[in-house]
Amino acid sequence: MRHLASVIILLLCVSCSTARDPSEYVYTGKAPELHVRLAKQQVVRGENLTAILSIDNKKQPPHRLDFATGCQFDWTITTADSVVFTTRCIMCSQAASSIILAGTLYTTSIFIPTKRLCEVPWPFKEDVLPVGRYTLSVFAIGYEDQFVTNVVEFDIVDRE
Repeated sequence: MRHLASVIILLLCVSCSTARDPSEYVYTGKAPELHVRLAKQQVVRGENLTAILSIDNKKQPPHRLDFATGCQFDWTITTADSVVFTTRCIMCSQAASSIILAGTLYTTSIFIPTKRLCEVPWPFKEDVLPVGRYTLSVFAIGYEDQFVTNVVEFDIVDRE
């Protein structure tokens, strides 16, 4: 009986040691790509942009992206005269979060304010973005060197 218990414990240890955490996988082919597109290319001053993010895992083995807080993405907006800023306030849950990249496309939406909601460095006189053309890029927090989106253009317009 004692011998049987030892064998069972040994088998459990072996099975635990061979199970792999998704974050341990190494990409053997193309790295995943982060893309952004906007629900609308034009938004009224002060309203939110809706950005649809997708991460294409390129059919690679499952992989986990870990984040220290509930915030997973940040963005930069650039004016026509190359002023770079963000409208994101640092308001995140303190709970760690993660995204599992499997063989399929991961998608999510984020809402991007076009007005200042907190005390971030702000290049404008008013608290809303002026009418004009801007570009947007999004990145995964903590993975800035790996997961930065394409740049998309959008316009801020006055109410009609």
